[in-house]
Amino acid sequence: MWMHWEPWHLDLRIPAKENCYCAIAPDGKRFLLSSEGSVSIHDAVYGARTLTIPAKCRTAFFSPNGRWVVTLGSDTDDNAVWDSHTGVRKLVLRTLGKGYLTSWVVDFSPDCTAICAPLNGLNQSVEFSEASEFKIYDIQTGVSMPITGSKGSLVRFLPGAKQILFASGANACVRDLATGVVLSTMQHEHRVMAAAFIPGNRLVTGDDQRLYLWNLADKSLLKRSEGCRAFDLLVSTDGSSIQALEYDGSIYRECFNAPDLSFSAGYVLPGCDYLCGHSFNAEHNRFISGNSEDGVTIFTMCHPEYWWGVAWLPEFWLTAFFAGAFAWSIWKDRRDARFKTAKLLA
Repeated sequence: MWMHWEPWHLDLRIPAKENCYCAIAPDGKRFLLSSEGSVSIHDAVYGARTLTIPAKCRTAFFSPNGRWVVTLGSDTDDNAVWDSHTGVRKLVLRTLGKGYLTSWVVDFSPDCTAICAPLNGLNQSVEFSEASEFKIYDIQTGVSMPITGSKGSLVRFLPGAKQILFASGANACVRDLATGVVLSTMQHEHRVMAAAFIPGNRLVTGDDQRLYLWNLADKSLLKRSEGCRAFDLLVSTDGSSIQALEYDGSIYRECFNAPDLSFSAGYVLPGCDYLCGHSFNAEHNRFISGNSEDGVTIFTMCHPEYWWGVAWLPEFWLTAFFAGAFAWSIWKDRRDARFKTAKLLA
């Protein structure tokens, strides 16, 4: 597999303190930074600060529609949902004990009117700890509804907001939101780290070693792909492709075809030598990342259909070099043949 630099164009670079967390809005026009006891929202064109949210948190991210910002930390008052345009706190996610929350155990409903979060957070001193006693909160009213028997280190809503997935260790299960009854169970060989839903009632999950493609209608395993340790999965809007993000000093983006999990391309994402936050916009063509040397950087993908986008690829230059060398050798041979013919005729 040939990993190469994807044709990303650097749009913005701003200095930021080490260990700050960053995320980009779904429309790609705003981004947030969380550091020094507050969360700031900035314009993604010039980097100007437009709003400050007074929350001490270790993680923050936008809702899928961009209206809300979730701040997550170890303090109950800082685990909250905020209006991303006014900075007003709409909902506090009540937790017990000293556990902390992450984006893996918090998820928005598809229409962004509700949010799922656990009552007991993760144990920072225990590797692969799990949260328990999940609740569904109505963002506008604050009314919560417990999900019976729920626990896990990963939670994701299914389209339609009537079912929800919980991953616990090597097991993933889909539960009915109203009753908490387990509707289907999917067994993996290693700890489940990521999950995403594909149109057509399909589900893709990733553990420490491979990707799995499931049919939710009959609970069957359709396909699996070896050698991919995805910590996040992105599905294109039309459901035709899957992007798996891996981290090993740098962030790698591997692209697969959704119908059969066949590998299509692999890329190294720029600006992520030190991981302190990353995210894509809704179209997956704009990317924000942070590291200790460059601060926060925002990149936009140059579409390959334009020559200036293809020119970013090293394969383009290698192909052009060999094609040029081959054409030059043919021209040289023909020229020498003409000279020899001319001498013989003279």
